[in-house]
Amino acid sequence: MSTDLLYITYLKLADKQIVSWGHPDTTGNNNMDYFISSKFFEQEGVNSSKNYTEKLIKLNSIPTYFNYPDNIVRKRKTLKNVYCCPQSIYKFHPDFDEIILGILKKDKKAKIILVKDNLSIYKKLKKRLLLKNPDIYKRIFFLNRGDKNFYISLCSLSSVLLDPLHFGSGTTFYESMTVGTPTISLPGDFLRSRTIKGFYDQMQINSSLLIAKDKDDYIDKSIFLATNIEENLKLREELKNSAKKKLFENKKVIKEFNDLFQKVL
Repeated sequence: MSTDLLYITYLKLADKQIVSWGHPDTTGNNNMDYFISSKFFEQEGVNSSKNYTEKLIKLNSIPTYFNYPDNIVRKRKTLKNVYCCPQSIYKFHPDFDEIILGILKKDKKAKIILVKDNLSIYKKLKKRLLLKNPDIYKRIFFLNRGDKNFYISLCSLSSVLLDPLHFGSGTTFYESMTVGTPTISLPGDFLRSRTIKGFYDQMQINSSLLIAKDKDDYIDKSIFLATNIEENLKLREELKNSAKKKLFENKKVIKEFNDLFQKVL
């Protein structure tokens, strides 16, 4: 996703070139040798290697060692009927519009919080949503970006977080787990839409309230957790505790990386 790095990989300066899920798709670059994924990210019983030009390697852990965020100070009381998608605007496929508008239609008290980008793409998204339903403009709010504490605070007060269709959350999910805000997701066929399910699976969470089967189910699950605050708060505690034990600072993945690099390099 970096132009400079892309050109460097084509020079093949390294004997073995490896990419992982920070770029959640195959590069399509024949000079890249391996793609490091996880059994939690790929579909079970499916030959996922066909989705990659690189040789696919599936670790037994999510291929990330993430430190637990320290000095988090801006927590807020969780509010009802607040739906937040703090992802980069370029992830908002028009298919995701159906989720946003569907929530606003079924939950008359719903408020949708989105975050502005630096390129003003959000203005095009706002225009697109208003063209589809001009009656909802008072219930969609675009906030300016802030620091990590701002993000944690936003997660804390939000009822649920919405995972974009086709290109989901990554680092932001880890940070949201410091307050345990539930994220609703609809996994697809490719890694870029399966990260949230993978996180929940590694956390050994019963994701029946969190992983949707289709768009209608996504909307219904979001509304259920945004309007049933007692169930929501109970789930948050479970998510926080499980993430701290099974997601953050996972030392098992360090050994997996070490063994892998010794083998392929």
